[in-house]
Amino acid sequence: SVFTEKLMEQTEQLHGVTEEIVKKQSAVDHVVNIGSELMKHITNEEALSLKDKLDSLQRKYNDLASKASDLLKNAQDMLPLVQNFHESHNRLASWMEGVEGILQSMDTYSLEDQEAEIHRLEADIQQHKPLLEGINLTGPQLCQLSPGEGARTIEGLVTRDNRRFEAICEQVQRRGER
Repeated sequence: SVFTEKLMEQTEQLHGVTEEIVKKQSAVDHVVNIGSELMKHITNEEALSLKDKLDSLQRKYNDLASKASDLLKNAQDMLPLVQNFHESHNRLASWMEGVEGILQSMDTYSLEDQEAEIHRLEADIQQHKPLLEGINLTGPQLCQLSPGEGARTIEGLVTRDNRRFEAICEQVQRRGER
């Protein structure tokens, strides 16, 4: 998932599944050992058939354990990326919302206050630009790790953040030129 809470929940579930799979290792080993003993007491043809089945069982178990381990590692690796992305997005969105409100009401300010506010906003833009740059770096990484619906969600947030930020920069620049 590309959402922190959901990914944390998925990570917990994957951890539980991985533990359950590891617990079954001894049962798989036991079946393989018993099968190996049994092969000593049956015909060659039956032994070959049993060996194929035991090998298949071991392969399926190993594949399952490997897949669960890979999924768990992927989720654990992705969690800080998802948390960082959403923290940056939320901070930037909150700041942009405040700036949009200021820009809408700026005509009610005195000219002197407008000029002071524009200078403050110009500095604010420079301070918040690294947040947007971080979102632009982290977003595509998340899209690669979570294709499909997750990628579309992240792409939408990145696009909206960039458009809003650019619109704010343009408005501040235009007002600064007045």
